[in-house]
Amino acid sequence: MATFDKAVWKCALGTNNGNAICVNYRGAGVLRSTTDDSGLPSGDGSIAVLGAAPNQIVRITVRWQEPNAANPSSISIDSEG
Repeated sequence: MATFDKAVWKCALGTNNGNAICVNYRGAGVLRSTTDDSGLPSGDGSIAVLGAAPNQIVRITVRWQEPNAANPSSISIDSEG
């Protein structure tokens, strides 16, 4: 289930819209069409587990590129795992 959830999340962010998995999910109705929800401009994300148990940190990062911005934007959130 985690693999499915991560794939759906990455598809919804935008950059992977042309990926075969994303196309299949949209065709099956798992995700809205790119016409209705194209995601963030050049949107992508990552999930990283940092450190060793029991003190692990889970870091979720979302990145995007505004059309007229010189540099990409991002936000990261850390949570104890």
